[in-house]
Amino acid sequence: MVEVTSSPLRLQNILEQVNALANQRRFSEAIALCKTQQELIGPAAELYFMEGIVHQSCGTLTLAEECFHKTLYLDASHEEALLALSLVADHRGESHLAEQFRRSARRVHERKETQ
Repeated sequence: MVEVTSSPLRLQNILEQVNALANQRRFSEAIALCKTQQELIGPAAELYFMEGIVHQSCGTLTLAEECFHKTLYLDASHEEALLALSLVADHRGESHLAEQFRRSARRVHERKETQ
């Protein structure tokens, strides 16, 4: 059983707790933990991304998409968020938009490899 706390935690610990809750299919608790910790520690790209993944797992793609965009607002080079958005766009049948997200993810990946 995962113990959910209301006090601020280190980001890595929060992500581990969210992941554990999601793996137990306790999606609403995982999302609530993301939201609570965002309020306590402030905006964090990885936490928005994790919340988006959980929403995606639940099939709430609109909420997932919002989280992925917030991730990119905080970290424009978040390759995984770009790829997640390409999947959402593909799901909606927006293949042109999905390809744009994939190209952006490729550019981010290439930049990271040259650094």
